[in-house]
Amino acid sequence: MSKIDDNKINYKSYQIILSVISLINKINNAAFFEDRYLPFKVPSDIQNIYNLTELDLDYVYLKILPDEICDLVNLKILVLANNMLSTLPKKFYKLKQLQQLYIDINKFQKIPEVIFRLRRLKTLYATNNSITLIPDEISDLKKLEELYLSNNPIKDVSLEI
Repeated sequence: MSKIDDNKINYKSYQIILSVISLINKINNAAFFEDRYLPFKVPSDIQNIYNLTELDLDYVYLKILPDEICDLVNLKILVLANNMLSTLPKKFYKLKQLQQLYIDINKFQKIPEVIFRLRRLKTLYATNNSITLIPDEISDLKKLEELYLSNNPIKDVSLEI
């Protein structure tokens, strides 16, 4: 049997595959839950869920946020709380629809600069990190209505409002 013959699928299988793809494209909310003692990896094909508007990665013990998350351009709510993150990907700015971001209880020493490019951001939770400075760039977030920074060792607030 040739390689081409091995890859053939019948019409019924094709219909099932199309149905699954259609269902995946209708998903708009996803939450991942993991056992803290087992390694967790964000599925690399997550960017294929085009209509995803909410993603909850709370308590999955991430050390690095994969770049694939940045391809979820319809995300409005992203929960990254209770992980071990200290940086965000450089392409994080691609999340132009993002309105709510939760990065509390991580290992951030400063508010990641890429966040200041999220022009639709309304809510930022960054409590319980190691943030020491609130930079002027926070004022670039014109739509920001809620900023939570409690339990951070903030030493300098260099805001010019």
